[in-house]
Amino acid sequence: MAAQGFDRLTASMRKRMERGGSAMERLQECGCGYVEFALRWPQHFQVMFDLPRPAQEHEKHKAAGHNAYAVLLECTTAAQQSGDFPAGDLLPLVWTAWSFVHGIAKLTISGNLPLDARSAVEFTRIASQNLFGGMTVGRSEAHAS
Repeated sequence: MAAQGFDRLTASMRKRMERGGSAMERLQECGCGYVEFALRWPQHFQVMFDLPRPAQEHEKHKAAGHNAYAVLLECTTAAQQSGDFPAGDLLPLVWTAWSFVHGIAKLTISGNLPLDARSAVEFTRIASQNLFGGMTVGRSEAHAS
């Protein structure tokens, strides 16, 4: 079930990325796809991240999870290469993006973020613009002056 969930997550992120024109927009849409997936299949999301997996499913789960992570890595790399993010270690940017959308998904699923699915995805889009906008090269340079 976890491997199936990661396959669905990968497809959801890739589908949403098609809406983005720039590298930064594709990254933001990737995050929206993550949240959409989690809200559409909360049981899969829980199995993927919260429950222990039997040893025989570990390799299949690991490979499917790697594919989903690769999508996020691809988007973040593209945003860095386009100049939207500063050069340097990519992993803190990737982990920030992942933690951000994962938190929105978990808080919404648990009812602690009082949003319906549509509003949660819209919140993800707007909040990611704010978060990532603060991390961009242009804004960082403007604040340094």
